[in-house]
Amino acid sequence: GAARGSLGRFLANPLLATQTDNVLVRLLLAPHPLVPPEGFIPSSADRLLLPAARAALARFDFVGLVEDRALGTKLGHFLGRPAPLGRHNVTTLASAPLRPAFDEEMTPGTHDLLERRSRLDRRLWAEVATEQGLDVAADCAFRRALRRYRKNNMLN
Repeated sequence: GAARGSLGRFLANPLLATQTDNVLVRLLLAPHPLVPPEGFIPSSADRLLLPAARAALARFDFVGLVEDRALGTKLGHFLGRPAPLGRHNVTTLASAPLRPAFDEEMTPGTHDLLERRSRLDRRLWAEVATEQGLDVAADCAFRRALRRYRKNNMLN
């Protein structure tokens, strides 16, 4: 099905919205009257959903970001015991015929869809990163992830 086509088609498919559209905000707020159980979150709801997501996140005793190099130390301090973090469930590189052509996939339209599907999550992430004193801009992190994907995808 949906995953066999282009990334743009995947991101545009409303049947997959719960898996592609501002997933963190959805998880924090579900169920919420402004978050459709099927279909995309309308941008007109953003000004109400972001503060609601912040309030939901504030109910957690510990919030950390994987981009924080001190996450393991902070989590360990919170738990009162060491919390070494490793890499688990790492996806291996697909064989060459199965790898997507990155430059063909990342069209301006696909990039726009990625921006729309992550707009609330990126803003929430940036607020948390700023609160935690991380010197990482959301846009820079996104570009780094794309570069890392491109580099890893070009191997072999």
